[in-house]
Amino acid sequence: MISLTLTGLVAAAAALVPTAHPAAAAPHGRLVLATDDGDRVVRVVDLRCGPDGGSHPAPAAACRALRAVDGALDALQAPAGTLCTMEMAPVRVRAVGHWGRERVDYSATFSNPCALATATGPVFALGR
Repeated sequence: MISLTLTGLVAAAAALVPTAHPAAAAPHGRLVLATDDGDRVVRVVDLRCGPDGGSHPAPAAACRALRAVDGALDALQAPAGTLCTMEMAPVRVRAVGHWGRERVDYSATFSNPCALATATGPVFALGR
């Protein structure tokens, strides 16, 4: 009797334990990223996430940063304690494409390349 009760309790408990589901796939994204210094376009690259690739110089790092903010470019943040000079050398950036099922059309202006690098990390680190 005790054995049947215990077996029933184990079976009931097993039914309550959530079953493992495959991890949700990381969002796929494809972006065209561009930087310009106000006078000319400095660099344009293609970034693909999931699988990571494209002409971006560091696609894995850029995709990792984007995944951390679910593709919300305006949510990228500078690490605490990062400092830049007050130099005025504006840099404009633009990203167009998609992240998951969402369309992306992002643009921003940063006071200088250091401010851009600290605010966006590897995403707009496009090289020269």
